[in-house]
Amino acid sequence: MLMQDYLRRLCIVVLLILTATATWGGTKARQLTDQASALYKADRLSDALDMYISALKTAVEEDDKQSQMICYCDIGIIYDAFGDYLTSTDSFLRAYEVAAGMGDASAQANLLPNIVVGFCRLGDMENAHRYYEMEKRNVSREKYDYWQYYVYYNEARICTAEKNYEQAIAAHRRAEDYARRRGMDDHYLLYQQSEIGNIYVKTGHYDEAIALGHRCEDEARRLGSGELLVNAYKMLTDAYAMTGCQSQADRYRELYVALNDSVYNQRKFNDARFHHAQLEDRLKTAHIEELDHRLSRGAWLTISVSVLLAVLGVFSIVIARKNRHLRQAQMLLIEKNRQLAEQSQRQREMLGSYLNGTDAQTEDMEQPADATRQATMTPDAAALLLKRILSVMSDPNIISNPDFNQQTLATMVKSNTSYVSWVINETYGKNFKTLLNEYRINEACRRLTDTDHFGHFTIQAIYESVGYNNANSFIRAFKRVCGMTPSVYQQLARQNE
Repeated sequence: MLMQDYLRRLCIVVLLILTATATWGGTKARQLTDQASALYKADRLSDALDMYISALKTAVEEDDKQSQMICYCDIGIIYDAFGDYLTSTDSFLRAYEVAAGMGDASAQANLLPNIVVGFCRLGDMENAHRYYEMEKRNVSREKYDYWQYYVYYNEARICTAEKNYEQAIAAHRRAEDYARRRGMDDHYLLYQQSEIGNIYVKTGHYDEAIALGHRCEDEARRLGSGELLVNAYKMLTDAYAMTGCQSQADRYRELYVALNDSVYNQRKFNDARFHHAQLEDRLKTAHIEELDHRLSRGAWLTISVSVLLAVLGVFSIVIARKNRHLRQAQMLLIEKNRQLAEQSQRQREMLGSYLNGTDAQTEDMEQPADATRQATMTPDAAALLLKRILSVMSDPNIISNPDFNQQTLATMVKSNTSYVSWVINETYGKNFKTLLNEYRINEACRRLTDTDHFGHFTIQAIYESVGYNNANSFIRAFKRVCGMTPSVYQQLARQNE
């Protein structure tokens, strides 16, 4: 899980609280919100979410709009930390809607940075740019320093989402320098360094990522920030794995998993999310009831019966189609498992036939890249190259890097892209991109059903962990390989267990 916008967003929450102080009385909702804020600062995110939901419920009962706005914002922050970006962005938009209803322009301006980042995470760059332009126009005169800092920050996040990494690093540097010159808290500096380190990992600058990761680790310890320390551990895990320092990668992976489980208590988070869903259902029901009172009793009865009959009819059709779809998907799952087993056997047989009679040469295979000479590779050289390709492709830590490509593979196996492409085509009858997608999807299948290690991961977190940057490309690749969507695969696999 990548580093979340803990300090950036916490600052926005503080600004909102300061903005609301003048009109926000000592209500019960405010007391609950203060308790939730204390839990959040103590890195007890799941407990904080549950408390914020209770505060939101109370704020609705008290018709306390200021408290509702604060709760929606903070709930969005916590959902973001758990990787549920859709619910997170929806919560920020709900807070913005409440602020607009109150005519609180200052609160609206403070919420815009969160909304921009939310749309960046969802890959909705059209809305990200639209709200970013709104952010730049809504200058906060009272808190100009923070406004300018977030303008630099969101420029960097948009560049990162669009893979303009050099511009992103430059914008992060501007934000860092600005915070330093303005004497802002060290957390603001550290967050920019953490983001730059994450970009170094994405762009293959692993030595720089390791050096910066250790500095972030030390600084996060000094500041006592659990989330920033989680990010430092993740950065070091990925960077060491890509440089081949497996012992160091394993060490930091253990630290990352232990601290991540401490900060993100998935069981409590699921409980809190269930309570949130219940509350939203009650709020929707209350809204419907309010509309109902405007209708006459006879008209309402007629509408209710009509709607009920329509819903029952649609429900029956949906259930019938779903059952038929599940039966078809289950057959696809069985066929997919059979194909995976056959593919694994074919790979072993191919590798064995290539290696039969060879002395497992160890010399490099860097040869001229002229495609006309590919067919001149000796069986021994082809076998050794295939062995190296399989070794690299079988390592999830390597192929899960979003920037891993055929050139990277060729460099790692000490050959060139022409020979690598030829061996892959001769062995599998497919190109490198297709083979990479199959390996990534197979790893995603394993993680979707590994509840012991990945049970607390959302599907979005899983596809990001195996190298996909957006849901659409992952779902297309998954359906091409498995014949069904990831959610259906996960559901059927667990039923078969």
